[in-house]
Amino acid sequence: MFIEFHTASGRTKLNVRHIVQVTSSSSDGGTDIILVNGGVITVTASYRDVCDSIERLVADYMEHVAR
Repeated sequence: MFIEFHTASGRTKLNVRHIVQVTSSSSDGGTDIILVNGGVITVTASYRDVCDSIERLVADYMEHVAR
């Protein structure tokens, strides 16, 4: 399950299973996505938008699996 976000350097695709935590960025109003390997990706979307996007993707996936 991959999700795509805008970063300062362009678009990036992330595997949702590698996301450990989402936090508000301390700089420029973006959002930090912390990955299982310890990496951090700062995206331009708001914290709420990132959380909503991840939640929708996971819910759609779970609905599909339950069928």
